[in-house]
Amino acid sequence: MRRTFGGRLRLARLEIKASQSHMARKVGVDSSTWNRWEHNKSHPGMKDLKKITERFGFSLDWLVMGVDTRSDVIGRLIFLLSKLRRRELQKIVEWAEVRCESDTLSEKN
Repeated sequence: MRRTFGGRLRLARLEIKASQSHMARKVGVDSSTWNRWEHNKSHPGMKDLKKITERFGFSLDWLVMGVDTRSDVIGRLIFLLSKLRRRELQKIVEWAEVRCESDTLSEKN
């Protein structure tokens, strides 16, 4: 599934638990157009690619070429974290603090 543009587009959509029609509306295309993109029957132009990456935080390099760089991963993580509710985000922060404390203790021993 990850070897083609359509496969990566589908994977990205499933990652955020969205329907094809939801994604299509946000980008401003018909759901049939989105479906054709996911099935590699056609591909979006640069204008639509830009909308997809800006609205959903997907890396253009990853969508088009399957290449993901470190900065893209961090950018995607920040985008996903921004979608969380305050309480969910607080749980992640608490987990990270505990994790950092345990790593610090391990390094001292």
